[in-house]
Amino acid sequence: MTPYAELCVTSNFTFLKGASHPEELVTRAAELGLTAIAITDRNSVAGVVRAFSALKELARLRDEAVATAQETQEGPVIRSQRVTDHSSRQTVPHFTGDTSAPVLPDQPLPRLIPGARLVLTDSLVEWLALPTDVAAWSRLTRLLSLGKRRAAKGECHLETRDLLDWCQGLILIALPPDMIEADTKEAAATRSDIARIAKAFPGQCFLGAAPHYDGRDQPRLDRLATLAQASALPMVAVGNVLMHRASRRPLADVLTCLREGCTI
Repeated sequence: MTPYAELCVTSNFTFLKGASHPEELVTRAAELGLTAIAITDRNSVAGVVRAFSALKELARLRDEAVATAQETQEGPVIRSQRVTDHSSRQTVPHFTGDTSAPVLPDQPLPRLIPGARLVLTDSLVEWLALPTDVAAWSRLTRLLSLGKRRAAKGECHLETRDLLDWCQGLILIALPPDMIEADTKEAAATRSDIARIAKAFPGQCFLGAAPHYDGRDQPRLDRLATLAQASALPMVAVGNVLMHRASRRPLADVLTCLREGCTI
């Protein structure tokens, strides 16, 4: 299988958007044999800690499975470690004393890439920000703290100038608005905003291409390819993941309705 790292993953720490816990997303990435997974919540790194704890637990399970492989064919039972989501008061699957361990492939566990999805108040372009070292991680967290201090509780106000001031050492992946739906003015603004950041951080910027699965992905990708060529940015495939399994789709649809104010 061709190695693949998912660099755009939204957990339930993004309000009314993500439909799965960080633990579930990391566990599923391990089951699929992904090389890496980036937890990139909207203007937040809140899900990263839980994802890191999940990977540590999966590593313990794997070590335990190897040690007991010659004694039994059954997978080890995860030790009691109840992780409760305080918003829903639900215990996360795979991390209770009653749940059997997930079946993992015989290859290394995915690398966890901490990050955030930066949503700006003055641009239609969103940016995945992935630190390359400890200093860059520090700048990212300070940037988010700055944005949260400017806004009401639960919100974060960031502008393009903040990226220019704080994003040195971060890999930046542009997520433009839907170029099929964008009008001439929006398309021009998108090109300008991407070019501005790309010029400030040469070699650090990429253009993300995510499928929408609406029957129009090919023309959409063609327009993104044109934008990438005009911006001189390499394209990167991202899944824009919102859930760890298809069974969470109904919940994701309900969250979308609540977010957009439609009647359920």
